[in-house]
Amino acid sequence: MKLFIAGVLILLSINSYAQQSQAADNINQWKKAVVKIESIQQRYNFAQVDAMLHKQTDSVKGLSQHEKYNTQGELLTISDTIRGTGFLVSDGNKVYLVTAKHLIKATENAANNTEIINDLITIKTNTGNKVSNDISLMNLSENKVSLQPFVFSSNKEDIGIISFQKASHRTILTYMKQEGCVPIPIQSINTADEDNTGDKVSTMGFPALPGPGQDDPVVSNGTITSYVKTSASFNVDLNVYPGNTGGPVIENNKLIGILSFQSGISTNIDAAMHPYQKAASATAIKISSILPLLKELQEHERTAGYK
Repeated sequence: MKLFIAGVLILLSINSYAQQSQAADNINQWKKAVVKIESIQQRYNFAQVDAMLHKQTDSVKGLSQHEKYNTQGELLTISDTIRGTGFLVSDGNKVYLVTAKHLIKATENAANNTEIINDLITIKTNTGNKVSNDISLMNLSENKVSLQPFVFSSNKEDIGIISFQKASHRTILTYMKQEGCVPIPIQSINTADEDNTGDKVSTMGFPALPGPGQDDPVVSNGTITSYVKTSASFNVDLNVYPGNTGGPVIENNKLIGILSFQSGISTNIDAAMHPYQKAASATAIKISSILPLLKELQEHERTAGYK
């Protein structure tokens, strides 16, 4: 009997060790796929500045044209640093960076419902071995004619995809691979829409925290608090900061969503004003939206003008 009990305890110990080892492997897998994102976004567009100047003119009589011109220049130069997370996904030998749309496209201040790429976008990796240099994607905004489909986004959901298939951008991917980055295969995307309220989930990202360690990916564990089959988004209870935006929502090592804004933050301006604000919940976009978007992007990649 004692030998039997001892044998059971040994088996339980082995099983527990195997589970812990598998969990550690899963974390390392996602750590190699996530990247830190920073972008610079203009706070106001011309129409917004014009409205502000009209309001100021109404309240301050005798404002000269010179003063109006100076005020306009000052308002148009105000910009915010937007911080977040993205993750690499591979489809065969093609690699894409998936993130929240609002991190890479100015949508809040876009005039006439048009969208513009943020003025400066950089990414940084930390696979556990070393922190990479800042990888500049600034050339996204050099020629707006050639942006599509290098930057592609959903018209409805907070999802953006950056493609590295263009010849001029493959050097970025080569560098990231040298730094130890390994994309999550497309097979790790769970689009079955079979999740439920109460399911355990986690995210990995780069929370905007004061002091050292801002380049270290951090895991946050939590639960789904509201999941409706007919909705494109769901709510999660996770300890997150503005820098977690765009990070993966993971269940059983499968990708089921992308973090959008955390509770208490609804715009990029809010996030810039409160970069260290911690929240216990956030909205996530269902990952089922990504595959049709990726398919549409790949159709554009096959056109002659994309090479």
